[in-house]
Amino acid sequence: MLRHVLAYAKAAYRTGNLTFVQNILQDYDSVLGTYGTVPDAWSLDFQQAKTEIQGMRHRLSANLDYFWHPAGWVPLISLEGILSGFSNEVDASVPLIVLSQYANAKATQNQKGRCRGAGRLE
Repeated sequence: MLRHVLAYAKAAYRTGNLTFVQNILQDYDSVLGTYGTVPDAWSLDFQQAKTEIQGMRHRLSANLDYFWHPAGWVPLISLEGILSGFSNEVDASVPLIVLSQYANAKATQNQKGRCRGAGRLE
């Protein structure tokens, strides 16, 4: 269950719900701190979870996002990079659009041919 809570907290952290993440991590960190002795079979899992919780709490307190970037950080992309990405997308999409229009025209043509032939007696 603790793994699911951590996965949920990570997802909330990535989406920017920082207050919620901070509250849930603080609650679980205090619970794990006062838990007492852990069975040997689960000791490694509990230690990893506690380390992960403390790491996320440290990032939150340092005002860092999930990927260790400062809050509000946006990667810089030049106009040349954007234009190159757009050109690559156009080059990949145009043949697909032409093919889909050709297939649609053929399907319409075949459908009209069936409708005309349906009324004839042979």
